[in-house]
Amino acid sequence: MNVEDMRQAIGTLYSHIFHFLKSAMKWYQSNSLKKVLNSFNESFYDKFEEQIVKIKSLSEWLQKKGNLKSRAELRDLRLVVDQMAKQNARICASLREEKQNNDDWQNIGQSMLRMLRSSTEAWRFNPELRLPDVQPQGDINHIYHGQHQLI
Repeated sequence: MNVEDMRQAIGTLYSHIFHFLKSAMKWYQSNSLKKVLNSFNESFYDKFEEQIVKIKSLSEWLQKKGNLKSRAELRDLRLVVDQMAKQNARICASLREEKQNNDDWQNIGQSMLRMLRSSTEAWRFNPELRLPDVQPQGDINHIYHGQHQLI
């Protein structure tokens, strides 16, 4: 049942309610003698009972249809939430993996920095570990300009 069908059924329900209210007001506004005389006529009450039964059955039917529609929408919503939860779990796992990779690279970088510092300290205090100073011979500008290949 779509929204338009539901609106139409609710309109029908209101129509029955207003028809009942019109009949009840007509009875209420009638004179007392007529009320007393009609109270002995059971078909008069059957007229009200029939209207009330119609209103009640249509109301129950609308409630059932509304509940079914709500359950279907809730089920669809749950499927969407489940899909989002799975996607969220994949994203979280990916972020954890990325963080682990970043931590690994940071550890490698810190290890390299420690090694470089210890090497620098060793060279500073132990002249034997230093490389000899090598002076280039001649003009070295041609090396930087790509004229010669370095081996």
